[in-house]
Amino acid sequence: MDMVGQHKIENYLRLIYKYQKLNGCARGVDIASALDVTRPTVCTTLKKLEDYGYIRLLDDSGAVLTEKGTEIAAKISERYDLFHDMLIKLNVDRKIAEADACQLEHELSDEGFNAIKEFVSDKLDTRKYKENTKELKERSMIFRALLESLGIDGETAEKESKKLASSVSKESFEALVYFFRSNYDNK
Repeated sequence: MDMVGQHKIENYLRLIYKYQKLNGCARGVDIASALDVTRPTVCTTLKKLEDYGYIRLLDDSGAVLTEKGTEIAAKISERYDLFHDMLIKLNVDRKIAEADACQLEHELSDEGFNAIKEFVSDKLDTRKYKENTKELKERSMIFRALLESLGIDGETAEKESKKLASSVSKESFEALVYFFRSNYDNK
């Protein structure tokens, strides 16, 4: 896959990640609007992302990330957010900061990114860039415990908990935990 193709994939995954966190899934119409492309272009790309194993397409024209897709999307989102916030703090115009952050998220090595993140850690609140990955791990652990308490074997619970953690919005996750605690904790 060429670099342009890789950048396109990462941009789509970052957007799906964003919409999934907000709404529980990403809709094609939202992606098309955000990227200023046509719906058929989005449909074609989403199908390729599904073929690569990065997303799962839903019946209602939505998409959710797989574990593989979530790992890439969380990494790219962390990079984009850090660069965007850093450029805004440096008084770069918002549109330019968005475009530059999008370029930087793809181009910098892990070593270079980590060095920049370390360097700016006292100037920006870098805790939020770690929260995405940390939050998914915590969700996965909670879902695993819930599934195991319902009698699902450990290996299956592990596999399913990762899928659930990356496909459920924060609000739905909190509602599910509340429901479980209120119905099963005292039994």
